[in-house]
Amino acid sequence: SGQLICWRCDPCPEPHSNTSSLVSAVTCTSSQTICVKNTVRILNRAPQISKGCVSSCTPSSSNFFGQGAFVDCCNTNYCNLSTRNQLSSSIYLLFIIIFTFIFYH
Repeated sequence: SGQLICWRCDPCPEPHSNTSSLVSAVTCTSSQTICVKNTVRILNRAPQISKGCVSSCTPSSSNFFGQGAFVDCCNTNYCNLSTRNQLSSSIYLLFIIIFTFIFYH
């Protein structure tokens, strides 16, 4: 019924694994229109990652020499798979494909 599907885990394996018992794909409620990925990096420990559905989200990055808290928000199915950089590059690629399709067909 047009509801968003997000990855949910807390804690999450890094890198992401669809087959991990920690990870599940969940259908968000009608008020939850955003997938979120929260990452906390402390010293040289493995990053602490959680993912899920939320009704509001403010992207943020409090980075101090590669440490800190990072919040990534997105609103397409399964979009909270990866990091900010990978998401932005896939959006950029999608834009190029759409642009090419519009102007060359």
